[in-house]
Amino acid sequence: MKVGTSNYVASAALGGIGGGAALYTYISQTFNPPLAFDLLMVVALGCLVLSIVFGGRGADDATAAVANEEWTTSSSGIAFEVQSVLTLLGLILVLIATALGASSDRRESSVEARVESLQQQVHRLHAEQRRQRLILTLLRAESTRPGNAER
Repeated sequence: MKVGTSNYVASAALGGIGGGAALYTYISQTFNPPLAFDLLMVVALGCLVLSIVFGGRGADDATAAVANEEWTTSSSGIAFEVQSVLTLLGLILVLIATALGASSDRRESSVEARVESLQQQVHRLHAEQRRQRLILTLLRAESTRPGNAER
């Protein structure tokens, strides 16, 4: 029973690692998070990895006790309890780091900067086009005036 529960906790830890990696990537690229964000994510990752290790140790201890016909409900020692605490701690740290990172200043992406630059260039080109059309209209009007035809 404990080994089965440990598998579920290990699955939660793996999900936390995957989700934490996705959140870390998104926040690092979208925001300017403080150094504490990186540190919290590293500690959270460490907790989640260690929880999987402790779950494996607990499962190993339990299967060894079963093989030796010495199994009791405490055969795995405290490994499964440590696994649960580390998984919970890791998930809480991921949540805290995410809140810290997502509340920091938004990073201006290069795409946004390029779009704004292009908008300014288009505006300047439109203004220049209007100016050129005005000059062309004035030149046409000047060339069609009586007395300018023979020039």
